[in-house]
Amino acid sequence: RARMPVLRAGLTAPASEPTDYPTGRYVLQFVIAPDGAVTAATMQSQPEGVPEAVTQCLLSEVRGWRFAAVGDSVTVVRYPLSVRGG
Repeated sequence: RARMPVLRAGLTAPASEPTDYPTGRYVLQFVIAPDGAVTAATMQSQPEGVPEAVTQCLLSEVRGWRFAAVGDSVTVVRYPLSVRGG
């Protein structure tokens, strides 16, 4: 949750046109390795018409997340995220 403001800031930055805001429900899926590093991230669903740059920005940010080590197990997380535009 500490990283969520970074995601929010990227999604609420001014768009070239008001209709460019990527509002709606996203579902991110990411894999956490035993050492706590995110080793993969994918967008499972997102609103129609979201620019590829926004999707890649979100995924890039998630890939940089770090969690506490969890021993020998890999954890797969599906994270829903609702976004409201300007």
